[in-house]
This record gives sequence, structure tokens and C-alpha cells, in this order.
Amino acid sequence: MGKRKRAKPPRGKRSSPAPQPKADHKLRHLSEDEARDAYHAAKKAKKTYGPMHMRLVWWRWRHNRNLAGFVADLRDLIKDEALDDPSSVSGHLARLIELIVVRFERLVEVGVFDSALPRLTALPMLYSPHAGKGASEWEKAKTLYQQKKVGTQALLEYRGRDPQTARNPVWGELAEIAARVVHQAGVEYPKLISDKNRAVGFHVFEKRRPGAKKTVRLTVYLLGDKGVLLWPNWLELCEELPSRVSDNPDAYKRAAKAVLDEFFADPGNTFSNDVLKALLDSPSGYSRTEAVKQAIKNVLACVERL
Repeated sequence: MGKRKRAKPPRGKRSSPAPQPKADHKLRHLSEDEARDAYHAAKKAKKTYGPMHMRLVWWRWRHNRNLAGFVADLRDLIKDEALDDPSSVSGHLARLIELIVVRFERLVEVGVFDSALPRLTALPMLYSPHAGKGASEWEKAKTLYQQKKVGTQALLEYRGRDPQTARNPVWGELAEIAARVVHQAGVEYPKLISDKNRAVGFHVFEKRRPGAKKTVRLTVYLLGDKGVLLWPNWLELCEELPSRVSDNPDAYKRAAKAVLDEFFADPGNTFSNDVLKALLDSPSGYSRTEAVKQAIKNVLACVERL
């Protein structure tokens, strides 16, 4: 008789392994300490690269209500090399002015400019037919808006400080920010993939909020020049996004959902609790998991209508 095969032990449950980065050349797998040291050194040398972070954009949009932060952001924006390119300066400068006015409007609301406004001859503000009335020369602004074809090639339609895409304006604002984050990532994707191809080492960081089902994964790539590229797991979804949400809302919703999953699953993101407060305090008695699911559903419904 032949030997009886030994029975295989029962397979235990285990989480799926983190996806390994694909590269044309062999990458060294960095230890966690090596990756952290490389990141801190690159940050000090101002050689960190990667897409915009949803949490940072949300903080700037909703919570950075001081002049020092506003000035710091302006100094960063004005250093954009695109402003030195004659072929693109008009587009970048126009977008910069729009961002400045949006931030200015928010700071006016909270009283930061109270002492300076009496010395102005007019109050800077943005016009959009979806943002409601508010300026004495609204009809003139409307005529210019139509004559200059404003918004016909924009990522989305400007809806003012109280988006009309949902009952709770927070969902509309999150939708706009998520759409801008994934759109900008798509614009920068060719440069980011070029940086990735220069990588010599990598480490995948994982973290999860207690009780959350989603895991936040971030791959840190060490580049040949000692720079560091931060590659979130949603970045590939932004590769072929069109210039307007309305051209492919489903693609934008997929990318935005991945960004929102990270936003709510990140244990270091305290802003997510503020966003979920209305749901958690509602009579419906949502658990945090249920509130996150409902919040993402609300935001994606807004993305579809942008």
C-alpha cells in the first residue's frame, strides 16, 4: 500500500495582502522605519510629490479661517511654474483668482475682514446663475457670464457657499472637493507615473479606523534623487478622467468614492466626525458605519448632478 497523504490543516481566515507595486525594474522593499526616515528627509528638502489630499483640501475649505493660513496658501499657489508658461498662464491665473475670491468670501463671512471692508469701493464675489442673487449689478454680471461663455469648459458649475445639490450643503461641498481632487490627480497623473518609474524602493503603509471595514493604503516610493512619491490606492482611477464631470459622471463617481472611503476610514482624520455629526445625531440612530455609508451615498448623488 502507498503512503496515506497527510490531511491539510484547515485554512484560517486572513486579510487580503496589500497590492504590490508594478514596475519595470526591481524595487527594494523598504522597512517601515526606512520609509518614514526617507519621507521626513524628503519633506525637509521639499522633495515630496503626490496628488492633493482630500483631508487637507477640506481643512483649507472649511476650517482654515485665519489670514496667516490664507497668505501661506497664496504664496504656495503663486509659485506654480504654470504661471511662467505663456501658453497656460491665463487659465491658471483665472483659476487662482477664483480660488482667492472663494476663500475671501468665507473669511468675510466669519468677520476676518471687518476692519478693512469699509475702505473698499466694492465687495469681491463670484457670480454664477446657480449661486443665487446678491450683487447690485447682477444683470450686468449675468450678461458678461453669458457673453464670455463662463463655465462651458469647467470641471463643474459654481454653486456658491450653499450648494443647491442637496438639502445638507455639506454633501454638495464634499462632492465639489472630491471632484476637484480626482480631476487634479488625473491632470497630474502623467507626471506622477513618470516619477513612479524613477523609484528605487517602496513601502506600503496601512491603517484603519477601529471598527471600519475599509483599509487606507498608501505606497511610499523612494526616488533616485532622494525624493519621495506618495501614491494613494485610488490614484489609478483618475488616469483617464475627462475634463468635465458631466462627460463621464460614472468614472468620477468611482474615483470620488475611493477618495471618500479613504477620507472616512483614515483614523487620523478628525474632520470626518464633523461631517457625520448630523447623521449620528439624527433620530434615525445611525451607527458610524451606517452614517459613513449614507454620507458617501449622499455625496455621490451630488457628484452625479455636478
